[in-house]
Amino acid sequence: MFATLLLRPRREWPVWYVLFCCATLAQSVIVAYITYGGLSEMYARQGLSLLLIGNALHPLLAMAAVYHVQRLGLRVQQPMSLHGVILLLRGAALLAILLTLKDFAYIFTEGMVGDVRRGQIVDMQPIILPESLPVLLKFGLSHFMGAFIGVVLVVPLALWALVPANRPGSVHILRSFLVYLPLLPLLIYLGNTRIPGVGADLGGLVALLFLVVVVVFSFRHGWRGAALSVLAISGLNAYSDHLLGNAPDLLELQLTIAILSAMALLFGIGMDELHTSNAALQSDKARLRQALSALAESSRRNMEVEENERKRLGHELHDDLGQLLTAMELRMAAAGKNPDIEALESISERMRQSLASVVNALGPGDLNQAGLYEALANGSLRQLCELAGIRYQVRFQGNGNLWGRLSSATVLAAYRIVQEGVNNAVKYAQCRRLDVRLRIGQHSGNRDRILLMIDMRDDGVGLDEAAIRSGFHSIRDRALAFDGEVHISGRNGLRVHVLLRQ
Repeated sequence: MFATLLLRPRREWPVWYVLFCCATLAQSVIVAYITYGGLSEMYARQGLSLLLIGNALHPLLAMAAVYHVQRLGLRVQQPMSLHGVILLLRGAALLAILLTLKDFAYIFTEGMVGDVRRGQIVDMQPIILPESLPVLLKFGLSHFMGAFIGVVLVVPLALWALVPANRPGSVHILRSFLVYLPLLPLLIYLGNTRIPGVGADLGGLVALLFLVVVVVFSFRHGWRGAALSVLAISGLNAYSDHLLGNAPDLLELQLTIAILSAMALLFGIGMDELHTSNAALQSDKARLRQALSALAESSRRNMEVEENERKRLGHELHDDLGQLLTAMELRMAAAGKNPDIEALESISERMRQSLASVVNALGPGDLNQAGLYEALANGSLRQLCELAGIRYQVRFQGNGNLWGRLSSATVLAAYRIVQEGVNNAVKYAQCRRLDVRLRIGQHSGNRDRILLMIDMRDDGVGLDEAAIRSGFHSIRDRALAFDGEVHISGRNGLRVHVLLRQ
């Protein structure tokens, strides 16, 4: 009941309630024939009304326990967690208490207290207070432990089998369990064997070995290994000690299995979370090593680019401006007192253009003069796209007040990233359209941190994965410098998505 109600939505509970009432009524009929010899004796002891009320009350108690743990946050469709196991044990204890109180109502109505073992009613005696208090205490503990063990043994296995999030690795766990399963009946046999000449049995040692088995399976396979091993051990113990009657104290067996199952689940889920944390730590270390490697590679490329840019500027200043200055000096020397003004003006204009080219390489002129929006929307990048026959569109989104908070370094990085995207589109994409979208926002956990997202899409030929991995170093390096991320897709054209953090 507990497992079914936990796994099914509450809107189905009325249907399950009817089914459970029918099932408990059928169970009562079977118990009546086994323990009382027929229905008439049970009716004589309990009465038909009490029997029906008890069968109708049983599913309601299960619903109350499940509703309680769900209100506390138990979500079974997610992978089992330590919080979930604690709530499961809490729900099992609550249901055991409610069922024990119901069973007390039964025996006080009958005026007799006893128990069932090996299909027979045993220790049946009238209730006389306070003489019957020890018997009542034993009865209550036994029924509480029985209900608690039932939930703790069955529900974890149901969650394992029926919740997809708990199934990964199940084949390995079952295969390992089947290898060691034949050892458990052997331990049961040894536990009931007396040492010749000594008169002592091996029960204590075997119990310790059972504990070792549970610990090993919990350590290796987490809460699923714990649930499986405890179920097998409790089933074999129940067969040996309860059905065969080899143990005089049933309460001791129940208490041992209850504590073992609860502690095994807690230990197993702890090991699962430890393994998960360790895997996450290893993954974080791998990502950190990858980030450090990327940072080192980016620094190396930046040094190479900076050195090449210095050489280029040096050559340009030397070859272009130097030659123009030499030409101007020769013109002035040849002209003497009558210089050729038009020739000098032409040389001066060429010098101005060359100098503007050098200055623009050091810092975009339209960006410094008009700002980011005008530089991207109406500057040289638009002119370049129009000359290449590409329809170019730029959109800015987000809180307008945040644009003024961007640092000059972030603005320059955004411009250079879009510039690189435009150059790639013009040279290689063979596209007819290029859409650029910039969106600005704030970090949800830190309002002082600004997030700038740049999305560039074209309708060109795209790129394969190898080309994407080997190219776009400039964009990746700029994003890395701002603790950013780059995602590039080459399907149905090329899409470049960049996130910069300031």
